[in-house]
Amino acid sequence: MVAPAQLPPEIVVSERQAIQELVSRLREAYPREIVAVILFGSKARGDFECYSDTDILVLVENETWPLRSAIWDLAAAVELDFDDVVFNVQVIGIVRWRRMSEERFSLCCNVERDGILLFQRPGSEWSLL
Repeated sequence: MVAPAQLPPEIVVSERQAIQELVSRLREAYPREIVAVILFGSKARGDFECYSDTDILVLVENETWPLRSAIWDLAAAVELDFDDVVFNVQVIGIVRWRRMSEERFSLCCNVERDGILLFQRPGSEWSLL
């Protein structure tokens, strides 16, 4: 997981804690499914506004609707534990991500340009670049 110091300095302590809590809960709940967790968007760039959400990409081995829904529910539970933190969580399977990346989807370009790797499962062959 990324050290708190590696996040942009503009991110306040409560947001840092919420991000770390989300990553921790994801790792605990889905150790075999989670490939990587990446912060992207304005929070990763450090150019966010006070009401900006926190964009998180969760790459998973096998993308299913039940897994996607469960991850969104987990993120919502973390939001409830922290004031003024709103996550925008994208759950994408590794196969679909590779296809999207090859086709240069804007999401992939943004993540590749600005993404901050928060967690990568040990032994996974996935690479941000």
